[in-house]
Amino acid sequence: MFEKDKNLMNGAGEQDLDWITTENGVHIPIKGGQTKKEAISSHFSKIENKEKIDAVQHLITTLKSIKKKKIKDIHEYIKNLEPISLKINDNEIVAEFDKFTADKNVYKPGNSDYEGFNYKLENIKELPQIIKNSNYSHSKSELGKTTRQHKGVKQWHYFINQINTDKGTFNVTINIRDKGNNQFVYEVAFKKKKT
Repeated sequence: MFEKDKNLMNGAGEQDLDWITTENGVHIPIKGGQTKKEAISSHFSKIENKEKIDAVQHLITTLKSIKKKKIKDIHEYIKNLEPISLKINDNEIVAEFDKFTADKNVYKPGNSDYEGFNYKLENIKELPQIIKNSNYSHSKSELGKTTRQHKGVKQWHYFINQINTDKGTFNVTINIRDKGNNQFVYEVAFKKKKT
């Protein structure tokens, strides 16, 4: 029958090791070839590194929580925007905002590029003015997709705008779902203009 190995650190028993006890009562083993100072430094650097890792992980968790709240606030903001009047040639439509608008513009980049999507989220309060100042581009019929946001859509209308910002120039495409009696803003895609 085998006995449990009570030796520490490669066969050296506790009584065979040199130890140092700090002022706060921490017992630190002194490994072969280490000075007391090196043993103490090694021990506390591990603790400091763990504390740094814990602090960074806490910061990441906090930032994720803040981002989640910010995204939720942006989502609510978009859903509650006032309808916007737009002109298609000589006809006027009133584009409303709804849950699908908020979903499409907040949770995924969609047709925006990376810089455009970030700019849109950081400057979401400019969205109504950007849409209002856009110009009609073209329309096309619904292709018969069966997702909820396509249900009842008869046509899609596209408006364009170009905005100059301190982050560069963005080409903006506004996509409107036309359900006959109601029109809804769907996606506002931002793409940074290449120089």
